[in-house]
Amino acid sequence: MARLMLMLAVVFLSFGCERLITRPSLYGSVTAVVTRRDSTPIPGAGLLLYTGQRPMGYGSTDAAGRYRFEEVPEGSYGVLATPPAGYVRLETLLATDRPSEFVDGLTVVGEQPLLVRLQFLQVGPGTVTAQVREPDGRAVTGVTAVLYSPRGEVRRGNTDSAGRVQFREVPFGLYGVAMERPALYRDSGEVAFPYRDGLIVEAGASELAPFTFERCLGTLVAQVVDQGRRPVPGAEVVLYRADSTLSRDMVQADGTRRYSALGCGDFGVRVVVPRGYVAVEQRGSAFVDGLRLRRNGEARALLTVQRLPRATVRVVALDQDSRAVADARVVLYTGQGVARDLRTGADGVVTLDTILMTTPYGVRLVPPRGYSLGEGRGISFFDDVLLGDGDTRTLTFRPQRTGRGLLLVRVIDDADQPVRLARVTLYTATGIEREQVTGADGQATMGDVITEGEYGVRVLAPAGYSMANGPGQSYVDGVRLSNGETRTLTFRARRVP
Repeated sequence: MARLMLMLAVVFLSFGCERLITRPSLYGSVTAVVTRRDSTPIPGAGLLLYTGQRPMGYGSTDAAGRYRFEEVPEGSYGVLATPPAGYVRLETLLATDRPSEFVDGLTVVGEQPLLVRLQFLQVGPGTVTAQVREPDGRAVTGVTAVLYSPRGEVRRGNTDSAGRVQFREVPFGLYGVAMERPALYRDSGEVAFPYRDGLIVEAGASELAPFTFERCLGTLVAQVVDQGRRPVPGAEVVLYRADSTLSRDMVQADGTRRYSALGCGDFGVRVVVPRGYVAVEQRGSAFVDGLRLRRNGEARALLTVQRLPRATVRVVALDQDSRAVADARVVLYTGQGVARDLRTGADGVVTLDTILMTTPYGVRLVPPRGYSLGEGRGISFFDDVLLGDGDTRTLTFRPQRTGRGLLLVRVIDDADQPVRLARVTLYTATGIEREQVTGADGQATMGDVITEGEYGVRVLAPAGYSMANGPGQSYVDGVRLSNGETRTLTFRARRVP
């Protein structure tokens, strides 16, 4: 009896310990998730859980593209997926490191869930979008994009105002996009058609091929100097390419012209020299070509021209009393014609500076009205004037002051009373000499009248008076004065009632 009780106690104690002590589980779970590349779930994909060569379980993904294998004993496993109708493996289009339909080498440890992800492609047309932007995000428009497959070109188009071109309804397959890099964005040696390949087109998917084109810009500096390395003011620089002239610009005070943000490529510059300089028709003088501008680079062109020798001629006009003769015409000439035509100032002087002494010059003086000058070398002109660089020469002319007379014009009425405010005009065959109005004494005094040639005098009666029109009444012609002579002309005006 005692022995039976002991056995019952052992059984009871054993049952109690089994309830109090939790034994570790020897089973785990494996969840398979099957999606497209954009994580869209794929329902209906067949699944096989296996170990070695032995199948361990079968299943099919639900609407979320998932299936869970429960109570999987500890061990090493693999999962094989079979794409449903309308789906294919990734290897259909491109090579992969391993087959895309299975994952093996999975280790199941009790109570630890495993997650396996697999992907398939859905057969059907999609969209490829090519986009071109500058580094700052600005769109590049009008760029030609070429869509191609392993068999060759498929389509082409140009980027729009947003820098994009879309290829819609592109059949399922593997594609690439090549963009024609515009000249403004291309440096020497850069690929003319950069490309992006490996674009997978599947049903309803959109593939983006982004490109970034940086403008290829640089700086070109042209400098024009003379043989003494001095800047040449007034020089013009012509910027050109092999097929066109780009611009014509004057140099700055330092003889340079700077072209910033200039597109890369080959350039040339030519100088148009101002008067007083010559450029030899050779590289480095008249032009510099073959200037290659690289991205963010600077090209320089030095144009050295020849400065011609220059001299100064100072012309002085004095009368017989050594007084200055103003307004005398001074003509500088060569065998080719008139080089300059100036007039003396109030001091009787005119300075002809920076004369290019590449050929002999002549200087002629034409005296103003009231002066006379004989004709001859050393009298009215000097010729064969040839000076050295920087020389100054003074040429003196002595025109003779001609005679002067005094003309008094008197306007009276019928009662021999002076008429004021009558207009008096002194004229010659070439035009009006001067005009005055009579004063309170009815007289207009015209002094210092040159005695050369004939004059005419016309009188216009003021308001309240009338004057008969005709010679000897309203005007007098053929008036001549001798040196020192005083002549009085009297006109009568009738008072209007």
